Amino acid sequence: MASLAGMLQSCGHKVTGSDQNVYPPMSTQLEALGIEILNGYKAENADVGADVTVVGNAISRGNPELEEVLNRKLVYRSQAEIVREEFIRGRRSLVVAGTHGKTTTTSLLAWIMSVGGLDPTFLIGGVAENFDSSFRIGQSNWFLIEGDEYDTAYFDKGPKFLHYRARTAILTSVEFDHADIYRDMEHYESAYVKFAETLPGDGTLAVCTSYPNAVDIARLGKELFDRFPEDGAELIARIKEHEHTGDDLTHEVVTLINKTFVTPFDRDDIYRLAGAIDDVCDFVDETADNLGSWGVEEVPDDARKMADVILRQAILLDEAVQLLEGFKGSRDQLIELRELEDEGDRLYRDGVGALFRSGADPLTVIRLKDIFEGLEEAIDACENAADVLEAIVVKNK
Repeated sequence: MASLAGMLQSCGHKVTGSDQNVYPPMSTQLEALGIEILNGYKAENADVGADVTVVGNAISRGNPELEEVLNRKLVYRSQAEIVREEFIRGRRSLVVAGTHGKTTTTSLLAWIMSVGGLDPTFLIGGVAENFDSSFRIGQSNWFLIEGDEYDTAYFDKGPKFLHYRARTAILTSVEFDHADIYRDMEHYESAYVKFAETLPGDGTLAVCTSYPNAVDIARLGKELFDRFPEDGAELIARIKEHEHTGDDLTHEVVTLINKTFVTPFDRDDIYRLAGAIDDVCDFVDETADNLGSWGVEEVPDDARKMADVILRQAILLDEAVQLLEGFKGSRDQLIELRELEDEGDRLYRDGVGALFRSGADPLTVIRLKDIFEGLEEAIDACENAADVLEAIVVKNK
């Protein structure tokens, strides 16, 4: 709200505001801009004669100032509505969303775009050091904003980022948060699905694949990729069930961690390990899905061998995870996992090479090459999980 006040003031509007307490750095920023802050919420604050009252999401019914605005039938809007109508409409909107890293990513993008000559208007949820400000009014068609999944206002319980008309969006991560307004992980994820669905047909959604739930959101939101075939084979359906189970287990891990202060080892490492293992499930599921939906008639022998490598890696990962209790040695499993990754790389190169030499029609080559790449991604995900495991063991010896 303080950043929006500064933007409006910079555009020539007279801005005042009410708050119970205002602290640095926002209080300092508002003071420097000459924005008057009325201390406390009072009915008489509505006497300023504002053209519109912007109601923040911390304000609820019973607030004396809000009640006076409603009694007088004054014009009021949410913060997100004002941002959309005053700054986004007519511009190209780039929205950074996600549970973690929004402010950092938005700040980095603001600097990159500014140095690159794009001169964006931006609104960040914190003061960016390179600008010594949380906002800037640029002269270009670009608008960059940190997209918040929290609710918009007491009269609009949808997420703020649904108002921001993203043309380009970045999704950093999706992990359960804001338990005061979201019932569970499924409810929380649904906000991001709706966000992805607001993108236009020519829009772009960039997703951080370190978070498997974020990949699922992208898949659901766009509804363009990875559809199930109506006549999918039984094994593909079973793989999908296991993938869902993996998601549920990952959610359970996050829920349990959030309920306790004491964890067997660093909670960030637990998050990373659960996510890395779930990545393996996701890549296998995606590859199986492609096999069914693309009508692949015959699986190359090297692809079958790569699937066997993944199975052997998964068995070793399970053994290594079991050995985390008491931090027993898992050196043998980790060594073999890396050897299997090398074997998988060799099979990938041999398989793709044979595919290009086969003389098959181009469409078949493209389909099978993507199957090989999906298997290779699953093998690499197993090695990534092994790296996380090794780091945990080293830190806790």
